Amino acid sequence: MQRPLATNADELDALFGRFVSKYARVGASNIERFAERFCETFGLSEFPRDPRLYLPLFGIRLETDDLPRGVRGVWIRSGGLYRVSHSRYHAGLLGLVLWHELFEILSANPRFPTRLATVTEERLATQFAVHVMMPEQEVRRQAAELRHPQEHDKSGVLSARFGVSMTAMRLRLKELGLQHKARSGPPRYY
Repeated sequence: MQRPLATNADELDALFGRFVSKYARVGASNIERFAERFCETFGLSEFPRDPRLYLPLFGIRLETDDLPRGVRGVWIRSGGLYRVSHSRYHAGLLGLVLWHELFEILSANPRFPTRLATVTEERLATQFAVHVMMPEQEVRRQAAELRHPQEHDKSGVLSARFGVSMTAMRLRLKELGLQHKARSGPPRYY
């Protein structure tokens, strides 16, 4: 992705409408595949998948804002543009926050196949963001490059490779059964 795919909200709605209309349903059972197809369709092949580079290519304006406490990001369609505001206080989560907001834009598209309750939409948006930023196959592949999957803590190296916080990577590794095994006894520094 090098040239803008959309320059305004109407173009983005049409672009995303063509993508989401290929689905009969979007839910927990297919959110991983939905995220994979999104990445394939729009050429998100390199890691880290930095939304600060990709979202503007969709014509989405990114803004840093002083959002209310506990709010990491919000989106709005205004003046013929989509805008995503994100909190300056969640820098380590920025990638996940921005992809989360993008899913919410997708799910608001009139051609999105599933009407989602707010709680369900929030959960799916987070899962979408995780699968875009840290897809299972790629996490497993890169973790394997770093020796045995459960031998040591790889979260520092992998968090840098995927552009996420160490906490987010540790959670993903745990979810995939790839977290390091804790050693017994005092920590060894050398």
